[in-house]
Amino acid sequence: MSVLTAAAIRAELPPLLRLSWPIVGAQLAFMAIGVTDTILAGHLSARDLAAVAVGANLWMLFFVGFMGICMAMSPMAISEPSDMPRI
Repeated sequence: MSVLTAAAIRAELPPLLRLSWPIVGAQLAFMAIGVTDTILAGHLSARDLAAVAVGANLWMLFFVGFMGICMAMSPMAISEPSDMPRI
């Protein structure tokens, strides 16, 4: 087991930040869209705000579900065909 030292963290942090900024930016943009939708629907009526909330939660359910499937498929795609589970 390797020991994580301060020097190792300082060496790995810049490449990690360079790779992670697009993901962080996408997540912030996604949250900003949700906030904007809520603000705009809140100015119309409570019914419209409720519809936006229900729609956003249903969309998130499907988004997270498909994201999980995609994340599960990437290790399967790089494994040997003999290691693949039979479905």
